[in-house]
Amino acid sequence: RQMCIRDRSKNVSGRANNPVKLTFKNINQKVELASSGEDGRKKGETYWKEIIKDASGYAMPGQTLFIMGASGAGKTSLLNILSERVTSQTATKVTGDIIVNDALKFDDSNFGKLAGYVMQDDILYEHFTPRAALTFAADLKLAHLSAEERTERVEQLIETLGLKAASKTVIGSVL
Repeated sequence: RQMCIRDRSKNVSGRANNPVKLTFKNINQKVELASSGEDGRKKGETYWKEIIKDASGYAMPGQTLFIMGASGAGKTSLLNILSERVTSQTATKVTGDIIVNDALKFDDSNFGKLAGYVMQDDILYEHFTPRAALTFAADLKLAHLSAEERTERVEQLIETLGLKAASKTVIGSVL
């Protein structure tokens, strides 16, 4: 699981602006569940289960943030909240603050401009190269940009990720 947070807007020179700091404070998530009847409750009775309790932290520009914990500890749930992938459902309650650069409230209106999130089960085609995979993703997600702008973004990302030497290497598979 990785979340790359960098200001994707451009300054007048066409270069990306400064990287950003992401801070999250007192993140809580509860989901409403229906009992199976095996937990001492009546079958079908609803109750709230706490998934995340008071998670706080920050991701600094240019550094890697590791979120570690046992299976079922809520790591993916936290990343989904931080990346605004949790929908506003009546059966889910999320509270807490997500702030960019200690000032801007982070939400779904600005996430795409500042960050990208690779899901833990994201699939790469084994016959793609990193350049082809990024170009494919850019064509899908950045269709509003010209082909030239998408190519420029792909090249910038390859450079940022240090993939230039491997950009034409086939990704392959485990088999």
